[in-house]
Amino acid sequence: EEVEDCEKCSQKLFSSNNAVIKMNSNLTNGSNVDVVDNDRQVRELELELAQTKLALVEAECKNQDLIHQLNNAVAEIQASKNTWLHKTWSSLKDVTKKEGSSAAEAKDST
Repeated sequence: EEVEDCEKCSQKLFSSNNAVIKMNSNLTNGSNVDVVDNDRQVRELELELAQTKLALVEAECKNQDLIHQLNNAVAEIQASKNTWLHKTWSSLKDVTKKEGSSAAEAKDST
């Protein structure tokens, strides 16, 4: 109460309060700018995250497509190897049978 009664003190107090109020309003305005900047940064990060997720999904799809192509190629190669192996094996069996038959006929005729 004594401070309020004193003119010099009351003037300083009021001017200080005004300064404090002005500082608070400046802080509030600065805070608003900070909030806007933070919101903008959050939006940018969310956009970057969305783009990264999209790139990840695209990469996974491409990998899946490549794996499918690889599996088809392996199956095709395996099928052609089996066919080649089967034909070769059959030819060898035929040749050995013929040679065996020819040898038996030659033996019988002597």
